[in-house]
Amino acid sequence: METTKSAPRAAESQQQMSPKVQAALEKMQQLPQAIQAKWADFATGISKIEFFKPDGKPNRAWKVFYADNLAEARNNALSAARQASLEGSVSGIAASTWEYGLDSASTAVQRVVHQQGRGKEWDDGREAVKGIMTAAISEKAKEVMGNRIEAADTIFDASKDARLMSGAITASDLDFEGKAKHLAHAAARMEVWEKGYGLACDVEGTLYVYAVNSAKPKAGTSRLFSWLSSAKN
Repeated sequence: METTKSAPRAAESQQQMSPKVQAALEKMQQLPQAIQAKWADFATGISKIEFFKPDGKPNRAWKVFYADNLAEARNNALSAARQASLEGSVSGIAASTWEYGLDSASTAVQRVVHQQGRGKEWDDGREAVKGIMTAAISEKAKEVMGNRIEAADTIFDASKDARLMSGAITASDLDFEGKAKHLAHAAARMEVWEKGYGLACDVEGTLYVYAVNSAKPKAGTSRLFSWLSSAKN
């Protein structure tokens, strides 16, 4: 009975995937099916994000910066982050606090996937979501940032976070030091974009987030990627 029921569901799920997601999955067949399914859900979910439409419910752990336009708001977030990073120089760790959460999570994940023979799948998945995220956010970023350079920086920010999340999914069934913290950080970064805000960077793991003052909040939030936030191992 279970086999009969699951087959149609699998076929239906396959039909809902974009050609880019299907093509990437064909390169990731060596991964466990559960990991492939999580990756496909994530990659498919990117196109459902309502970029730069804040839901009005920022996470209390974020440091959020607002302005009349997004470019100014992003610059405010970056300026505050730089100041916070410089303040860390008193203890001699200024260089390591900027994007510490991103760098430490990426390093830990990259190490374990290569140790476990998943380096190719890790790389293929990251490249695929980079393209998917870029396609999903580009037009909106160009519209709201009002400056080609600022828009390009924003697109890079989002694709960087998507690549981190993709890698985290690839390693989510493996054991490695700091796993819960690193997977949670990857999910937290994507949550910023999912909730309609922009993420400038992190300083020692704290996210520096931005939004425009006049943006209308959404009625709710889908929490598309919340499954990874509760990682315990």
